Amino acid sequence: MLLADMDVAVTRIARALRRGERILVYGDYDVDGICSLTILKHALELLGGTVDVHVPHRLREGYGLQPKVITEAVGRNVTLLVTVDTGIRSLEAVNHARSLGLDVIVIIFPKQNYQPQLPL
Repeated sequence: MLLADMDVAVTRIARALRRGERILVYGDYDVDGICSLTILKHALELLGGTVDVHVPHRLREGYGLQPKVITEAVGRNVTLLVTVDTGIRSLEAVNHARSLGLDVIVIIFPKQNYQPQLPL
């Protein structure tokens, strides 16, 4: 596996698919974020997944994972949150998601010499 804890992430996503859980894919608003979100959403749907997506509005919501969106997702029965190209510096939002019972997978594209702030 190429990314840290990828086996754990794949196992959790597979479980969500088997159980018919609702998954939220949360992407960044830049080009690689939108592309990543689109590819992952399509792949999960091809595998039978029920997928919601969210891309934050650049001016109204700003950058990063937003606790309000997480709370709203729980209200729609989302049980798994997967972020693409965002969330690595959103420890407070990730903790909020976990406190509401969501499992969280943060997928980020490693940049040279960058150390993530989230605990594994």
